[in-house]
Amino acid sequence: MNEEEDKKEVNKQNEKKQEQKMIEAEDRERGSVSSHVYKIYLKKLGGWIFIFASALCMVGWMITSIWSNFIISDWTAESPKN
Repeated sequence: MNEEEDKKEVNKQNEKKQEQKMIEAEDRERGSVSSHVYKIYLKKLGGWIFIFASALCMVGWMITSIWSNFIISDWTAESPKN
């Protein structure tokens, strides 16, 4: 009798643990992402205007970086030599 009660108690504890699981197993999908999903992402990002503005800012940052390197190299080349 005692062993049977222990088994029942263990089973109850296992059932509680399974009920308390917060993470569920997920299946992995295979294939490619459709163009419709990319359109949704683009729309949620702010559309073509946001993408264009971001690209313009990146290009402006690169031009500024290159220009500042040019100015610094020109400035150091003019320094008097001892």
